[in-house]
This record gives sequence, C-alpha cells and structure tokens, in this order.
Amino acid sequence: MKAGLEILNVGAGHRTVEFDPENEAERERIGAMITDMIKRGVSIFVEVGGSHVRVRRFLSQFHVYVIDEPEERAAREAADEARPRGTQAAALCHCGRPKRHRGAHFKAKVLAVQRTRAVAVARTAGG
Repeated sequence: MKAGLEILNVGAGHRTVEFDPENEAERERIGAMITDMIKRGVSIFVEVGGSHVRVRRFLSQFHVYVIDEPEERAAREAADEARPRGTQAAALCHCGRPKRHRGAHFKAKVLAVQRTRAVAVARTAGG
C-alpha cells in the first residue's frame, strides 16, 4: 500500500507525494518533509470518519500525526465562543487558565503516517 500526502499550493500547483511505508529511507524523507512543512506554517488535514481534521502536531520519531478527538474539539470551540472578550480575557487560554499554563488541552489521537492519506494546504492556497 502506498501512503501519501497531497499538497495544495497556488504558486507551485497541486502535487501528490507518495511513499512506500516499508522503505525506511522514504519514511525518513517524508518525516523530514512534514516536519519542515509544519515549521513553515502549512496546515495538514487527515480524513477521519468522513471529515477532515486538522493535524495538531507531528511526532517525527514515531511517524504519527496527532489530532484532537472530535468531541474534545467541539467542546473547545464551544468554550472559545463562550469566553468573554476584552483585555483580561486575551490573557486567558480557551480553557480559562492563564495563557501560558502547563497541561493538556485536549485528548489526543494519533494516526500513523503509513496508513493515512493527508492533505497539506499552504498559506498561498487561497480560500
């Protein structure tokens, strides 16, 4: 099975990168590519249950995408809408704690890069 990553970009056009998950050199190459893309601000989405979910982090040492659990994402968005606006509110995190607190915000789910089709959207892709 070939795993892959589709890259949408207005300047460079639509590209598809496929790799063989059994080939260690290709896995390392795609891992370095994904890490670089995230550092440059590219949004990566994976398909989960028929909808696309944004990747929160990429763990290159394990070759996995980290995403929110769907119900946690909905709860976080509801908390963001209910949070008061203003100068004091800007210093708070979406969970109500100080902006730079320690601790988890969401329950994470990991998806292996080898078994996941992903779409990367660069900032120049429009929309």
